Amino acid sequence: MVYVLLLIILDIEWNWKMGLRGDDGLIPSILAIPIVLVDKLGIVGFVLLSFGYPWIFIIIFALIGILFSLIFKKFEGQISIFKSTIIWIFDPLKKLFKNVVVLVISFLLLTLLVVTMILAKQIGVKDAEKGRADKIRKADMMQAYSSQSFLMFYEKFYFTSDASDSIPVFTSRTNLITAINSSLKDPEGPNRHYVWLTNNWIFGETCKEGQFFCAYATLDLKGKCEKEAYFIVSEKGSSIICDTPPAYNIETGDCICF
Repeated sequence: MVYVLLLIILDIEWNWKMGLRGDDGLIPSILAIPIVLVDKLGIVGFVLLSFGYPWIFIIIFALIGILFSLIFKKFEGQISIFKSTIIWIFDPLKKLFKNVVVLVISFLLLTLLVVTMILAKQIGVKDAEKGRADKIRKADMMQAYSSQSFLMFYEKFYFTSDASDSIPVFTSRTNLITAINSSLKDPEGPNRHYVWLTNNWIFGETCKEGQFFCAYATLDLKGKCEKEAYFIVSEKGSSIICDTPPAYNIETGDCICF
């Protein structure tokens, strides 16, 4: 406050000494210097006023504030109507936007549900197809076992042959029985195949020709197995083993299938 009063006193003193010459002669004015600065220097003079005459800005902003308050008071009704109009227009849009968001989310969830159902159905179909193929494989293996059991019952010998990627046609040694089965192949061949192990060899008293055999199929459904599941038939019956397929070792006389 003291600073403002001091500026005013100094300004009055300056104007009385310097003054402005108008139509009526010497006109002392507290605004003489600010008017000269703005008139002569334009914006530059206006900026200079902000350093030398801060009270001018205080007055200007006060006047602007009063002017806007009068304007708002005079047009308060129109402003209220404008505000109500804006609310009237945008409130339904807001509700519409919410409804659109709900519809979009619902559509996405429904699409996700449909896709999940389709994938689940496809997976179920594939599993069912794998299950049917495995049933065929097991039936083929059991047919081979039944045929070998038939030969053993009548001739006391199993059919023997070299290794094969299918179940061979069994023939009898005495020609009493011929072709008791057809050649059996994996239902997904040629990419998949059965395995018949060579059983026409002898190793002392441990492995006698015609007294052992081994065949197996690789299953699609692994069950409890980590890598692969094998359905096996041999002179001991049938079984499922995991991960490592059966194999004979002629050199060591290992003719145990499982």
